[in-house]
Amino acid sequence: MAVNPPNPATPLQGLIQAARADPLRHALEFDLLNQPVVSAVAASGGMNAPLKLMLGNGWTAYFKAFSSVNMPLAMQYGHTDHMPPLLEVVAWKLAERIGPPLVEVMQPVVLREYDLGGGILELGAISLGANGIPNQVHVLNVEPVARICGFFDCLIGQQDRHDGNYKFESAQWRLGLFDHGFAFARPGDRFNSSRWVESCHSNGWVNLEPWQVDALDRLDASADTLGIAPMLPTDRLDALRVRVDLMRGSGQILALGQF
Repeated sequence: MAVNPPNPATPLQGLIQAARADPLRHALEFDLLNQPVVSAVAASGGMNAPLKLMLGNGWTAYFKAFSSVNMPLAMQYGHTDHMPPLLEVVAWKLAERIGPPLVEVMQPVVLREYDLGGGILELGAISLGANGIPNQVHVLNVEPVARICGFFDCLIGQQDRHDGNYKFESAQWRLGLFDHGFAFARPGDRFNSSRWVESCHSNGWVNLEPWQVDALDRLDASADTLGIAPMLPTDRLDALRVRVDLMRGSGQILALGQF
């Protein structure tokens, strides 16, 4: 079994430790944590110079070290050292606890150690060929998909959902959302884009569906916000709860600028 030694000292150490202590609940998490690494190469792009790993079961996964966060970029979005990888884990855990259909479009993420020390390992997006961009833009205008993703981007305060951090395989009708490091925004934090929220509002798909209302009600009724409260800085947790209240009150996906 993989060993997870403590990360270097950071103001977020307690939150990281809480995320590390949180029990794994999804079958794919166990393989991500425990499969041996067969090979590793540098992966292009991303917020913190990820490594592309091949695991023993044939999966591709991406390792992002806490120590490799692109701090000049992270600071533009209001994030501190170690925060983007932590938030990727929290976003996955939140989606997993909300459940279907949301969890079905998420790429699982776990905390794991590798050569660069502490970090996260994210299941690789489905293979789409060169850069994974072809055949995906049109899915933005598929109503059931846009509603799922637009709701999630609002919920987590996604600051930078562009065409490079989701992948779609038309042959399998399989979508994967990933790169949630710049998220859980607070009022006034930088916002770049959310392609899904734009689609929902331009197409008039803003009224919440029953499963979304249920998710918001569960979050509102949960003292620890479905278990993620110990993993989030207080100001980001407060902002999340405000977004929950706003959507419950309006019955709609928030508009750009509201989160």
